[in-house]
Amino acid sequence: MLTKMEPMLINIMGVSGSGKSTLAKKVADKAQIEYVDADDFHSTDAKNLMAKGIGLTEEIRIAWIERLCTFLSEKAAANISCVLAYSGLKQHHRAKIAASYAYSQHYFIDLPFDVLEHRLASRKHFFNPRLLADQFDQLEPFDNDENVILLDGKRHSNALAKQIISKHFESTNSN
Repeated sequence: MLTKMEPMLINIMGVSGSGKSTLAKKVADKAQIEYVDADDFHSTDAKNLMAKGIGLTEEIRIAWIERLCTFLSEKAAANISCVLAYSGLKQHHRAKIAASYAYSQHYFIDLPFDVLEHRLASRKHFFNPRLLADQFDQLEPFDNDENVILLDGKRHSNALAKQIISKHFESTNSN
């Protein structure tokens, strides 16, 4: 098993359809650490709203973020590293997520709107593709203090996973 002395959070972000869950699962599998999907922390009501094409209010989002942060903080306290798949639209939400762990690295999968729209059209998920434009509107720019690395979403997820693994784990496994 690949390990580090202190637990870490690898946060894979992107709008719906970017491949964040696929990439996060690959990184978690290769690193042999826990995979967490932020979507699992949405309430049933929130999922129903999104399925109907209705965007979430800040009140609904903050409850979701609080549930997720509580879970992540518990994992960090238990010395368990995680890979998180999370949209990462709002700066203050990203800051709360980052504060869950003493060490975290954040990645954002960057893809053009038309590619994402095409991907969502062929996917079965509670997220209504009509909300993609809303996600782009809600996405706040990354601050230099946020420690975010942009990933080219046109690259294959295996190549992106290898990039992330080599940054965080290969040096700890080279003995």
